[in-house]
Amino acid sequence: MLLSFQIVADIVLFGAIISLVITITRESGKRARGLDKETLDEFRRAIEDSQKAAEFLLSTMNEGRKSLRDISYTLDQKEKRLRKLIDQSDTTAVSNVSDGLSGGSAAARDTVALYDRVVTLARQGIPEKDIAESLDMSEGEINLILGLDRKKIENG
Repeated sequence: MLLSFQIVADIVLFGAIISLVITITRESGKRARGLDKETLDEFRRAIEDSQKAAEFLLSTMNEGRKSLRDISYTLDQKEKRLRKLIDQSDTTAVSNVSDGLSGGSAAARDTVALYDRVVTLARQGIPEKDIAESLDMSEGEINLILGLDRKKIENG
């Protein structure tokens, strides 16, 4: 995707340079003396501007790639954390049933309660954005919890 965008940008810059060369050639044909210093300086500035634009585009694309990597890493970490929380909630639920206890550790109960609250609010039709705001979580976390809940129901 980024490579194709860069290729298109290079083609557009190449087209601009070609059109400038054609324009300069026409102008020099009208003037029997060839390229004057002013036209040559204008051509140099155009080339420098196109080089700066290409460098800016490349640096912007590199920054975008870095941002995407950072976002991907963050999402992977949150997914691992949520999977761990779901596994803990499943383990807690199984141990509660088998032991006849009302809950595991306080942290596990809080996690299970938060997970259940997210699912309950979503089933009531509340948008993920509103759930995220009310529970002070990110929309990605809410989305992931609900996705994992759907998977859990499907695997049932």
